[in-house]
Amino acid sequence: MARTRKPSGRKQERRRPLDSFRRDYGERKEANPILIVCEGEKTEPLYFDDLRRRFRLSAVQVKIVGGEAGTAPISIVNYASREQNNQNNHYEAIWCVFDREGVHVNATFDEAVNQANRLNYRLAISNPAFEYWYLLHFGYTDRQFASAREVIQELREHINGYEKSWRDFSLLFNRLDVALVHAERVLKWHQRETNETYPCPSTHVHELVGDLRSMGTAQ
Repeated sequence: MARTRKPSGRKQERRRPLDSFRRDYGERKEANPILIVCEGEKTEPLYFDDLRRRFRLSAVQVKIVGGEAGTAPISIVNYASREQNNQNNHYEAIWCVFDREGVHVNATFDEAVNQANRLNYRLAISNPAFEYWYLLHFGYTDRQFASAREVIQELREHINGYEKSWRDFSLLFNRLDVALVHAERVLKWHQRETNETYPCPSTHVHELVGDLRSMGTAQ
């Protein structure tokens, strides 16, 4: 039985209905670009680049920024802010993708979340690691992972020899609907058990993926 955490006092985010991820493809013809600022240099940019191709986002510009944005949560948000303030950049949506890595490890986590909320940026946060989103493609789990390393160790039971530069994304893409269901299910489980906004384990990457899918058509 999963351990129930004490309420943190944080207001729980309103969860997005799963049906909202299933809108008709190709409904947008022209739009301002989408900015995705990632914490990782390889894992996240490689993944979102692959989705951009699979969803055929030719009519929607998707700018994906990796390692040059830095690794601290606040540096991700600050980079997005600088990009937004560039008068040549008019983004329809700005997403910041980073990890919580436990409860107290990221010194700038709360500051980054608060600043992103003030600027109306979307947050695709995973706790403890982005690879938890990958793991949900293979099954549901609300196991309390102590670190990103533990998530990767479990992921390697499904993806032999997984490394940050891994890119056989067809393995994940074929299980995308399953992962969307599992990601939403674990958030609902936390909603019943805790008042934390970004509990461990959890991910909001599925919300970004759902938005990208709604913009294009899958191959």
